[in-house]
Formats: sequence, structure tokens, C-alpha cells
Amino acid sequence: MTERYPVTGDAAVDALVQSLRIGRCDADDIECVIQISVVGLGETVSLLRMMWAYSGGAHGNYGFTAGNWRRGPQGFQPITLADVLNPSAACLQSFNTQVVNALRREGAPDAVRGSLKEKDLRSATFPFTLQGDRIVVHYGPYEVGPYAWGAFRATVRIDDLGAACRRPSA
Repeated sequence: MTERYPVTGDAAVDALVQSLRIGRCDADDIECVIQISVVGLGETVSLLRMMWAYSGGAHGNYGFTAGNWRRGPQGFQPITLADVLNPSAACLQSFNTQVVNALRREGAPDAVRGSLKEKDLRSATFPFTLQGDRIVVHYGPYEVGPYAWGAFRATVRIDDLGAACRRPSA
């Protein structure tokens, strides 16, 4: 097993990185690589975890999970897409339209399979990262295209989602 993860020097962020080091490789895996990348820093921190495993056969496979946090008075608090967007049916439809269009621009032949379900908005490990004014959804092989085409990313500008996705004011 190989693990690659960053050490940022910020104790709070490094603790977040350590929190994603769970979910080890299976005993049946011949090879396994876990890599964690820091994607965003600032008021929000996004970490992307890629796990590649080979257990025999034609090739290994990999997939993504993520963790996202917002800095607050009590330190970093986990956030989901439902904390970033208004988790309504209208927003989900708007977001899915943008995601599918982004995947098509990336050349994903099965872009429609990249549509999110309502439960994805509330999942703490759903593979999205926050990058400035953008939400990036990460897809592993087979999720929206053939293995040989690799991973895909759907990048959506938050401003392009419109009023349906704006969080209500408190």
C-alpha cells in the first residue's frame, strides 16, 4: 500500500487531511494507492481523496471521495453541497443541467449518468471540491465513460446556477 498526502503546516488543515486517511485498502488488493490532495484553502478547505486498487484482472480501478470544510469560530466545520447551494428540487435540476453540459464539453460519452441525486447534496463524502467561485464534481472511470478515457471533472460556476440555487438569507 502506498499513501500520499500533504502536510500543510497548518495543524487544523493537517488534521482534516488525517481524517480522510480512513478506509484502507482491502486485504484482497494486490496493489493499492491512496492519494489526498488539497484543492482549496482559505475560508473553505476542499480535500480530494483518490484510491486506486488492483486485485487482479485487466487493470486496477480508482475512484474519488472528498471532504469540504468551512472555517468558523469553533474551527473547521464539515459542509456538503446542501450547505453551499439551496437543496431544492429546482436547484438540483439546474445544477444537473450544468453538470451534464460540463461533462459533455469534457467529452464524456455517458454525461447524463453524472447527474446527482438529492442524497448527493447531503453526503459528506460526495466527490466535489470548491475552487473559488466554482464547484467541481469528480468522476472516476466507468462513471460517465469507458475506463480507457479515465476520470472526468464537471466544473460549474456558482453564478451560472441562478436564483434557484442561492441559499436563503438567515
